[in-house]
Amino acid sequence: MNEMEQRISTALNGAVDRIQPGPGLLEKILAAPGPAARRRSAPYRFAPIFACALLVAAAAILSPRLAGLYGRRSVPGTFASGSHTVLSASGSTTGVSSGGVTGNNSTGGVVTGGLCMFCYYRYNGYYYTLGAAEPGIQKSIEKNLYASLYQIAGTDPAKSIALFVNGYYWRLTRAFSDTVYWGGKPYLIDANSGTTPGASIGKAGGYDAYRGKGSSTNDEIVVKLADSRYSIAYQFLSSVSLNGISYELRTSKSNINGSGCKETYLGMAGPYKAYSCDGSDAATAIMLHINSAEEVQAQAMTPSGGALPASLYGSVFESMYPSYGSVQYKHHGIYMINGSYNSDAGQAALKKLLGDPLGQYAADHYVYPLFAMKGTDPSKAILVKNNQVYIEYDYIYPDTVTFRGAAYEIPSDDNPYDRGVRGAKIGMAGPYPVYAIKGIDPSKAIMAQMSGSTSGGGGMGATETLIRVDK
Repeated sequence: MNEMEQRISTALNGAVDRIQPGPGLLEKILAAPGPAARRRSAPYRFAPIFACALLVAAAAILSPRLAGLYGRRSVPGTFASGSHTVLSASGSTTGVSSGGVTGNNSTGGVVTGGLCMFCYYRYNGYYYTLGAAEPGIQKSIEKNLYASLYQIAGTDPAKSIALFVNGYYWRLTRAFSDTVYWGGKPYLIDANSGTTPGASIGKAGGYDAYRGKGSSTNDEIVVKLADSRYSIAYQFLSSVSLNGISYELRTSKSNINGSGCKETYLGMAGPYKAYSCDGSDAATAIMLHINSAEEVQAQAMTPSGGALPASLYGSVFESMYPSYGSVQYKHHGIYMINGSYNSDAGQAALKKLLGDPLGQYAADHYVYPLFAMKGTDPSKAILVKNNQVYIEYDYIYPDTVTFRGAAYEIPSDDNPYDRGVRGAKIGMAGPYPVYAIKGIDPSKAIMAQMSGSTSGGGGMGATETLIRVDK
């Protein structure tokens, strides 16, 4: 997702409740094959709904207040198989297609709780990886650094900072420098971009480097990041200073004559001529002419000031919405949110049905107690406590299957095959088609296409990875 799309995402944030995807669009995109769904690689409070690429193409962004918050996150990378739940405004559950998308190599993005977020965020010359909205940092924010980035009390910003999005602070952990050098020139990496590499041109820093597709190496190159994403790196600086203000250059170039604004010359910012656009505040952002034909916006890296945004973590508002659209009742199955909890009357009815404790669903920093429902067999439905509310989850499909006489189980913790790619179909496990994982012996792990529906009419399908457990 480019910088313009990011700005559109921000602009849409206040009106997203009224935007819905066009009929059939999600189904077409969700049908793309790819690596297996990963069951909770990180403690995401909110979960993927659909690819960031849809932001401009379909303007289909859902608010966290309406989104099914799916607890099993796929690996950022190519189109990811998985399943996603979307709640309507009334709290009822709509149908879901299999083969869901959390991000792709053309955007580098992940969608979390209906929000389009990046895998990486830049600050002070480095990229930081997107982490979790974990409880420990929600009340430990010290000060604003700039834009939506904040310092965590007692934590070195050179190692970790926080990103504030839609009511929660998300941890960002420093990953790598935002700039590489090739041919003695600096190239700013757009870590959230994706492209097809051209011919190899050697090394740029510690990365394999390639020609860009149809572009001169004087303009840009392609580098292969540690997560195997091929990202564009542009031949200009990461940051400059002008009149005592530091500016961070965006990674989206535009044509100087195509901006349609009247530019006023401000002086030299490093090697670039700096301009304001239509009298805009130069203390906030400027335009830099990086060559005779192209310009790049640069944003001032100054703290916003004012009171720190309050986190919604632990609030009554938060507890009215589930953290996970699906949970695992280990050795019993995968359960999907029913949607009948979202009212005072619904809560009163569910509390009367509260039965014996069944254990808990633990997701890194979060623990959700599981309970039986009076009058209902746990094989059909259970109650999950989330903060101050109880939520009904209905059985969707088993978490254990038998294949070729051996038992395989969906892992409840980290999955060593989470980046596996689905191979050829090799049989059936009951009603579920079974596939090999490319490069993995089926006697160790398999994939199965599983699906089911709730009593409320919702449905879910996923290409699940299952690990052999009877050895």
